[in-house]
Amino acid sequence: MTSLLQDFKYAARALLKSPGFTAVAVATLALGIGANTAIFSVVQGVLLKPLPYRNAERLELVQTVQKDSRQVWGTSPPDFYALRSQNRAFEDLASLYVRPWNLTGKPEPLRVPTMIVSSNFFKVFGLVPALGLGFSAADERWGPHRVVVLTDGLWRSRFGGDPAILGRVISLNALPYVVVGVLPPKTSILGINAQLFAPMAFEPGDNLNTHNNYFLTMVGRVKPETTPERARADVNAIMDEIALRYPENKGLAVDVTPLRDSLVGNARPAVLVLMGAVAFVLLIACVNVANLLLARALGRRREIAIRAALGAGRLRMLRQFLTEGVLLATLGGAVGLLLASWGIDAMHQLGTRVLPRADEVRLDPLVLAFTLGLSVVTGLLFGSAPALHGAGMLANWQSDFQRAR
Repeated sequence: MTSLLQDFKYAARALLKSPGFTAVAVATLALGIGANTAIFSVVQGVLLKPLPYRNAERLELVQTVQKDSRQVWGTSPPDFYALRSQNRAFEDLASLYVRPWNLTGKPEPLRVPTMIVSSNFFKVFGLVPALGLGFSAADERWGPHRVVVLTDGLWRSRFGGDPAILGRVISLNALPYVVVGVLPPKTSILGINAQLFAPMAFEPGDNLNTHNNYFLTMVGRVKPETTPERARADVNAIMDEIALRYPENKGLAVDVTPLRDSLVGNARPAVLVLMGAVAFVLLIACVNVANLLLARALGRRREIAIRAALGAGRLRMLRQFLTEGVLLATLGGAVGLLLASWGIDAMHQLGTRVLPRADEVRLDPLVLAFTLGLSVVTGLLFGSAPALHGAGMLANWQSDFQRAR
């Protein structure tokens, strides 16, 4: 341990004596390591990390499609109600659609993205409001009693985080709604930037609640041990029965896809290709820094000769050069983390329209461990060539000393 600490102290002094070389090497490595860290954080957040819901692996996206073209449609409310009540594959099946609503009152009117959901929506996702309650089955019935759930962000920005918000009446689309709950902070649902949640209730005779309108998105939680294939067969049997009674449904089927796969979509191959590209960038950086270290080793002949005369072993010289490489890579990794954090902030600004689950991309402990491991491996990789060269020079000097004696 003491010997290793001495190696690092010596390596630090050697790098400080050549600030220009050190700056160029660290900057080169920072670009390569930073790019790999940023893309790995995307792989971790988008492809590897489970969805932030209870038993998320059992959540399925349920979509109405054309049987012939497989073109994706929304689902009509009557179809949803039938599928929810008659299926045997799902523990529960919920639906949603998004509309902008007008929130009026002080301080000024506000246009708010609102998610209109079935009453069991929060149950399907395993979400429990931080304040108050969610919705009940009675809230789906049309009537004068209208309720709404706020996001934490809207609660704090519009209502100042007032703990007495529950039971307060607010005006939405010029109608009174009673606040019954507030969601926990940073709650993300399907990457949709909704700030209000209201139960789906249709007025009798509303044309939206017919087989002529297909606009709902459905998400279901399958029962344990139920596969997407079995769930698909179950709901399609129901859809075939509906089509016998309603001509509008002729040619329609239902597709069932794991929710995480549907959210990632076509981003998976693009992200993996990008990961390979930045790995190649890091390889080029390693080659460039290795060449710099080789050139620097040629200028250290006098130092190596002195160490040979003092009896330094080949293994010690090999270790010293590798230590310098690891120290350089660690410095490059530290700067690369800073560059990666800036890149991740830029991804957050772009949002989920460009990258699915962009809000899940962050520098978590796994990404930090990846950066540390990558830095060490990188240091050993580009440090091995100058280390072997320096150790070879040392062996030659020692041979010359022995023949001189």
